[in-house]
Amino acid sequence: WCMAGFFKIFGTNEFAARLMPALCGLALIMLMPWFGKLLRNYWIGMLGAVMLLITNEFLFRARFGTMDVPLTLFLFLAYYAFLRTEPDHPVYWCYVGAALGLACLFKGAAAGVGPIVMGISIVLDGRARIKRVLSTKYFWYGVAIAVAIPAPWHILMHVRYGHEFWSSYLGFQVIT
Repeated sequence: WCMAGFFKIFGTNEFAARLMPALCGLALIMLMPWFGKLLRNYWIGMLGAVMLLITNEFLFRARFGTMDVPLTLFLFLAYYAFLRTEPDHPVYWCYVGAALGLACLFKGAAAGVGPIVMGISIVLDGRARIKRVLSTKYFWYGVAIAVAIPAPWHILMHVRYGHEFWSSYLGFQVIT
């Protein structure tokens, strides 16, 4: 959809097709110092940004027009918000949900790695954290947001194509 919008603005060409992943790559590089600062070391975040800038695979993916870089950006945004949820900012669960919902729109089931990593982290923190998270209304708001963002597209595809959509989407694109 972002590419379609850029096609409307810039015409159907390579520049418009590659613009969204390139912008997401730039945003991801800009996010790294914030991530470092959150983890109490701004310079580690800067080093992460530099490493992205000199990694051929990242630069290739960001320029090529694949949805891997937008997926990575939204997963990192979700992780950043996740790290901000404890102890005094439970509203960040809403941002976690929004980022995961957008990650799902960009790359489908691959976005599932986000909740898995966060779930493992919560479980490893122990029962007190599990109980605290599950009793927070903002956690459930975040879950609702994460489902609400990609749900309309999935419902529309189901209505239009039925079983054919699910066999292609899950059967071929995800499993195969």
